[in-house]
Amino acid sequence: MYGGQMRQLSATVLAILCACTASAPVTSVAPVGAVPASATFVSGAELVVGGAEVEGRACGLAREHKIGGRVDPPTQGSDGTWRVSGCFYSHRNELWQTQVVLLFDAAPGAGGQRLTVIPVREFVAKDHHEVPFGATLRDASVSRLRAFLVAYVN
Repeated sequence: MYGGQMRQLSATVLAILCACTASAPVTSVAPVGAVPASATFVSGAELVVGGAEVEGRACGLAREHKIGGRVDPPTQGSDGTWRVSGCFYSHRNELWQTQVVLLFDAAPGAGGQRLTVIPVREFVAKDHHEVPFGATLRDASVSRLRAFLVAYVN
């Protein structure tokens, strides 16, 4: 992605997260207190969309980054919904308010793109190796799926 497009995507993601964060369910035990002041908001960690490349590595990826992850290719259910699942990891970092943002083409004829935010965990400890996530989407299409991890990192 070009710099301007990434900044625009980051701004869009941040605006949506501000609207969604208050109602996000807490799915893990978090330390008492708010996100540390020293934490940095990360919004551009793109996840690989595809099958596992190497067994035994973080999320099955051949190359590991400080923060990364993978989304399995979406599968369509008999009711027309799409199942999206995957995992992410962070080496030696604590994560707060982790969410996965899915960006994909809208249904044929609808034009544009759709954005879905999946709240994952309120807190991920430094020693947690892989964090699984998943969601069922009720969209007619998930073509050209891209996924991003957004979180506060410390």
